[in-house]
Amino acid sequence: MTGQRCAVCGSALYLVLISLLNLGVAVIVRDSAVAIGTVLALLYLFPIVLRFIGNAHWQHRLDQWTPTVAGLTIQDTIGLHKLAITPWAGLGVLALWAAGAVLAGGLTFGCATPDWAGSAANGRPASPSSQRPRGLMQ
Repeated sequence: MTGQRCAVCGSALYLVLISLLNLGVAVIVRDSAVAIGTVLALLYLFPIVLRFIGNAHWQHRLDQWTPTVAGLTIQDTIGLHKLAITPWAGLGVLALWAAGAVLAGGLTFGCATPDWAGSAANGRPASPSSQRPRGLMQ
């Protein structure tokens, strides 16, 4: 693949991975506004805070693990030797962040008990009125 094709395909993959990251966070916090705020803070505030680190070695090292900086290296087509991480490795770091968020979301989703389940989750049978969700018309 040429550099431009890699950047275009990688940018599409970047957006998919950011969406998966947001999905995982949304399942964890179960509130769309909080999930969007959390992911935007992770994507935009984390790199800004890293700029205040005085040690260039640690700043370079942490740039390799931030989802935004690492993930956006896929869009670079020139000066690749100056980057903190290679483009596809950077996308891999973002994939790890997304996989971690989706996995954590799946684990928290599996541990949750819906309100309508009653006490069946505690080993006791639920009452007949709490075995199904209540609809508008009954």
